[in-house]
Amino acid sequence: MSTTPKSPAKKEQKSSGLVPKLLAATAVIVAVVLFCLQASEPSPVSSSVVTEASSSVDAEPSYPQKYPGYTVVDAVPRKEWAPTKPFAKELSKQATPVILSNTVATEWPALKKWSLDYLKQRTPDTINNVYQHTRARFGPLFRPKKPMASISSVVWGNPHNMIDMNSTEFFHRISSPKLAASSPRSQSRRVSPFDSIPVAEEYLYYTGDLNTPSLVADLQPMQEMLLTPERPSVNIWIGQAGVLTHTHLDTYDNFFVQIANRKTFLLFPPGQSANLHPYPFLHPSHGQAQADIDAADLGRFPRLADLECYIAELHPGDMLYIPPLWWHYVVALDTSVSVNVWSVSQQQDAFDSVINTIVRGVNHQWEQKTKRSAARFLLQRTTEMIARYVISKNSSVSGWEAEADPARTFVQRLFEERYAPLTASGELSDELPSKDFCKMALTNAHKNTLNKLAKTAAEAFRTVSPGNRDLWLGNLAESLAYWGNGDVSLAAPLLKHCF
Repeated sequence: MSTTPKSPAKKEQKSSGLVPKLLAATAVIVAVVLFCLQASEPSPVSSSVVTEASSSVDAEPSYPQKYPGYTVVDAVPRKEWAPTKPFAKELSKQATPVILSNTVATEWPALKKWSLDYLKQRTPDTINNVYQHTRARFGPLFRPKKPMASISSVVWGNPHNMIDMNSTEFFHRISSPKLAASSPRSQSRRVSPFDSIPVAEEYLYYTGDLNTPSLVADLQPMQEMLLTPERPSVNIWIGQAGVLTHTHLDTYDNFFVQIANRKTFLLFPPGQSANLHPYPFLHPSHGQAQADIDAADLGRFPRLADLECYIAELHPGDMLYIPPLWWHYVVALDTSVSVNVWSVSQQQDAFDSVINTIVRGVNHQWEQKTKRSAARFLLQRTTEMIARYVISKNSSVSGWEAEADPARTFVQRLFEERYAPLTASGELSDELPSKDFCKMALTNAHKNTLNKLAKTAAEAFRTVSPGNRDLWLGNLAESLAYWGNGDVSLAAPLLKHCF
């Protein structure tokens, strides 16, 4: 186990060479962060032995199950596998979550050996950067290198502490947490599937690169889980009962294995993104939902009433596949130990390729007003080309692609989903800086160049599934809005008023 956890910045550098390349080319540095937080943990367990909290199987629950902030429509399917049968590429092609039993992971020595005492003995005396908070929910996270962090009104909504802890103290406190005198979950009506988890006075969890040789040896064979063997990321997650991870998405293929005790995931398809109101791509909390499904504010986020998800409860040896861009909210039902492998997805590579093409194709010596016009024109032409392709393949499509002005409809929806809650709260401003801010300033030569770039971008995006495509295209729109203005505070006005 590494004593230095994978920082958001480190993970983001893996996942996106995209916007930084585009913006650096114009002397604007953007640290693009596509971050994945997976952790969770619940009730006290002996530090000498971590055992499965409950192996009994209750009656199969019925679905749908309605809660104030979402509806669980069904359980993620389970499939029995064979340890010698390949699975990674097949699951990646299917692009839907599934829980596999009897995979290579069932042969791992870690399933029998990884008690908390065993892990403690293989951990340095000090564990760096342990997540600590008096609230169970960690997130949304805040990455100060993202462009909008420079805006003074953009603040971290749910800060937590990162502390260094003695390893003996850490393992003791996660296995025997002090329980709170009263529980906010002890209400007359059930508000989530996790109401029975005891509430603690504080919550701790650790996540980091798994690079301790003796621990890595306990997770063999692992090669099958590495879709991109040259670019994998193997991580460990340890924490106490009740820790929750805020709803977020990743751009990776994710194979997640439960080692000790139980952990539950709520999984939301990419097509549910509008109901979750993602933070903007340029925001320090990008990749995470603005809406809190725990404390559903239907006044601010009325679309939570339409939010639907699938549920997956993992037991030791279970492997959950999470496709790229599937939102997930994670809860540890017991003191929990997990391992996951991220592999860079083909979608991420395609997006990087689009950005690289734009970087090479635009003239970075253009005046700022020309860049602003170029950003608008490029986005407009890209969306129009995608729309024509989609309609040609399916004339019954009813999304933004079918609208008379697909670019305007797409950008308006993007603004409503990502920016409107933040402008309504005063965190961001959408006021026009001048009357001629949206005035186009392009020559025919400019347009010819941009049309070629738009064609390349459209070809990369058009065959991606609609929910995924809208997320990637939204990220491109924001990247162009930033590049076109040279000032991140002007991205919101451009998206709201200039289409």
